Amino acid sequence: MLELNDIAAGYGNSIVIEQINLAVRPGELVALVGANGAGKSTLLKTISGLLPLSAGSISLDGVRIDHSSSRQRVLKGISHVPEGRQVFAGLTVQKNLELGFYTRRREGAAALRSRLEFVCEYFPVLAERLPELAGNFSGGQQQMLAIARGLMSSPKILLLDEPSLGLSPILVSQIFVLISRLKAEGIGVLLAEQNARMSLAIADHAYVIEMGRVVMEGTGKELLNRPDIAEKYLGISASGQEADSEHIESMSARLREILSAD
Repeated sequence: MLELNDIAAGYGNSIVIEQINLAVRPGELVALVGANGAGKSTLLKTISGLLPLSAGSISLDGVRIDHSSSRQRVLKGISHVPEGRQVFAGLTVQKNLELGFYTRRREGAAALRSRLEFVCEYFPVLAERLPELAGNFSGGQQQMLAIARGLMSSPKILLLDEPSLGLSPILVSQIFVLISRLKAEGIGVLLAEQNARMSLAIADHAYVIEMGRVVMEGTGKELLNRPDIAEKYLGISASGQEADSEHIESMSARLREILSAD
């Protein structure tokens, strides 16, 4: 389990997030909801070690990791898929995936093949195009590649930053179905996502972040049903909430139907 205890972090002398307490359990999908600039990306970067901790502690399975390097955190089970996909356009799909296995390269070729088979089972479009350059992929395919690369290190906790950014509604639905499936593998997912409607619909638990602090938490369904959350983050007025709740329930049911069919 990933645990954050009263953490603070930022850039230089500027503190961006503070007094954050949060937990992600194995097989649990936890959503971070908040506007641009709320501190969601800063929080993920702090967990993965890209930003130093100013206060508090970060633990994985009861062991503190906040003094570990980013590389060591990957080895311990933290994988971070940053905003903007950031695939290597000039490399093949397979080489991109192999880079995700780099910290585990000493496990040998058989372990690499096994992990490639695992991610290709989840992302068949990648399996069909391993020799192609990643730069030839569409935005949605590159996002799938970025997530698959993050899974190559066999993470216990996967940090996802805005995976639906810039994608069409159909591709967004595909990405969220794939994210939901990871729970069955026992992987804990911490999802920072501006598409609050979709993220709350599939989240087991969620935290609302404003001005770098957690101001509210609850199950995804609980937060979806709060009028203040609906109006502020989903763009729904109180009068329109009932109709939108029906849409959300329909969407959630469709996601469950797709997942149960596998």
